[in-house]
Amino acid sequence: MNVNHNHDTHNLSWIHIGGHAKYFIQVYSNEDILDALDFCASKKIKYRFIGSGTNIYFGKYFDGAIIKMCLDDQDTSKIDIFKKYNNDYSDNSDEYYIVAPAYINLMSFIEYIANHGFDLSNLYGIPGSIGGAVINNAGAYGSEISDYVSEIICFNQESQFTLTQQDMNYQYRSSILKNNFQDIAVTIFLCVKKGIKKIQDIKASMQQIYDIRKSKFPTHNNLGSVFESYFLNDGKIATGAILDCIESKKIHNNQIKICDTHANVITNPSRVNSIEALDSILDTMQKEVFNRYGIKLKQEIRKI
Repeated sequence: MNVNHNHDTHNLSWIHIGGHAKYFIQVYSNEDILDALDFCASKKIKYRFIGSGTNIYFGKYFDGAIIKMCLDDQDTSKIDIFKKYNNDYSDNSDEYYIVAPAYINLMSFIEYIANHGFDLSNLYGIPGSIGGAVINNAGAYGSEISDYVSEIICFNQESQFTLTQQDMNYQYRSSILKNNFQDIAVTIFLCVKKGIKKIQDIKASMQQIYDIRKSKFPTHNNLGSVFESYFLNDGKIATGAILDCIESKKIHNNQIKICDTHANVITNPSRVNSIEALDSILDTMQKEVFNRYGIKLKQEIRKI
C-alpha cells in the first residue's frame, strides 16, 4: 500500500470538487486493505473507503484517511461464474452465482456476463463500481442491483464477515452499508438466472439503454442524480420533474450548473474546484422545492 499525507481530494470525485485529506491510502489487494485498517487503528483516525467517486464529493478537510483500491477496475479476469448448486452442471436449475471483486467497474461487469448469456442490461450505463452499486442499491428502468445480490464479503478493523441480501436491509437507493463507514465490501456474490435471450439481443438491449442514458446524463464531470426520487402515497415522483417546476436549470454558481438535459443533475464542465459553489446550489434547490411544495428532498450524493 502507499500512504500519502495531506492529499488533494478533488480528483477523487467525478465532479472534481474537494479539499484535502490527512491521509490518502492506495491499496492493491485485500491484504493491503487490512494493513490500511491497522494503520488507521494505530493512528486512532477515522477512515472512508471509496470506489470510483461517482456519487461523492469532498469538503475542505477530512481529518482521517481516504482508502481506495487502485487495481484495474476493468480486469474482468477476476470474475467467476458457476452454477448455484455445487457447480453441478447436470442440475436443471438455471441459477448461477457470479462473483466479482467490489472494485470492478459495473459496466465492464455487465458486458462480461452478457457474453455468457446473463442479462443485466437495465443497469448498463450506471457509472461506478459494482461494490458502489450494491451499497447504494443502484437501479434503473425497473431493476435494482439488490434484486440479484446473494452475499457480500466485508472487512472491518475487527474481523472478516459475510452479509446476506436480507442482512443488507435494502431500501430505495439505500442499504445497511451506505452510511456505515466501518465495514468495507470486498467481494460481491450475485445470483442471476440465465434466460433464453440471445447474446446479441442482450447487447442490443444494453446499447439501447446506454443511448437513453447518454441523452439524459452527461458522461463526465457530474455525480448523477443529486436527490432521491420522492415518494407520495407509495407512488414514486421523479425529482427531476419537481425541479423542472422550480426552473432549477436556471440555477448556477461559478460555472457549476444544472444539466441542460436533466434538472436533477449538477455538472462542472470547467472542473471549477469550489466546494462552496456546489453546496450553495444544493441548498438553493432544496430550499426552493421546500418553500413551494413543502417537500424535503433527500440528497443522494454524499459529501465526505
